[in-house]
Amino acid sequence: MPGLVLAGTALTATQAAAGPAVLDAFLIGFEDGCREGHDFGLWADTVMTNDKAGRWTITAGGEVPPELAGAFGRPSLTVQREKTSDLARLVVPVADATYKGLRVTALELRRSTGYFLADDTVVFAEPEATVRDKLAPVLRRARKLIGKGPATIDLKTENGRVRLRCLDKDDAAGRP
Repeated sequence: MPGLVLAGTALTATQAAAGPAVLDAFLIGFEDGCREGHDFGLWADTVMTNDKAGRWTITAGGEVPPELAGAFGRPSLTVQREKTSDLARLVVPVADATYKGLRVTALELRRSTGYFLADDTVVFAEPEATVRDKLAPVLRRARKLIGKGPATIDLKTENGRVRLRCLDKDDAAGRP
């Protein structure tokens, strides 16, 4: 079957006709108190690796559920050298996909070689007011489940895009 190209991501004709990929189950951990869901955790653990020498590398895109694979673009990785470790930031463009009915443009992960860091972000294409309104129940549920735990979930606008971020406060103390 011939493939269509959308924003650098190949989609089959069947996927294009079926509408956007729905990331709700894949990103369930965001509303479950910033706990990694199985599929997201597997993807996050396989999309980039850190070898014994501390070098970060991108794998072939990670293990993504087959029904979502066409929505994920080519990952990019930047590594910031720090005094005692490296901070890796992986950005994966997402095309023709939604989370809670909102258009998603990217997924981002930050990890460190010197300390445990779980900083996962969903980047939206929608206006801030729309995202805040639609994600209010997600934020309430997540914050209730987190309670006084070490994680936090927030919505911020950066570079003109609204971002839903789960971050472990204890592990990233003092980080932006």
